[in-house]
Amino acid sequence: MRSRLDIKEPLELHVKDVLNQLDANKSEFEQLSREFDGTMELVGYFLKIRPSIHFEQQVVERIARYGLSIDCDFYNLSDQIV
Repeated sequence: MRSRLDIKEPLELHVKDVLNQLDANKSEFEQLSREFDGTMELVGYFLKIRPSIHFEQQVVERIARYGLSIDCDFYNLSDQIV
C-alpha cells in the first residue's frame, strides 16, 4: 500500500494517509499485519544534513493498533546539489 499524496508532502502526512487507508478495513488489516509481521516502510530523500521525523502520539497509537513495525530508510541528497 502506498501513500496517495504528492511526494513533496512531509513524510508524517504520508504515514497518516496510509493509516487512513488501513482504517477503511481496520480489523482485516490488523489481523493480516499481526499474522504476517506487518512493516511500514518509510523512505525519505532529504536535502537537509540531519533529517528528522516526528509522530504525534495519536499516530503512534494508530501504528501500534495494527502491530506494525517501522523501517526507515533516509537518504541525504545535500551533497548532490550543485
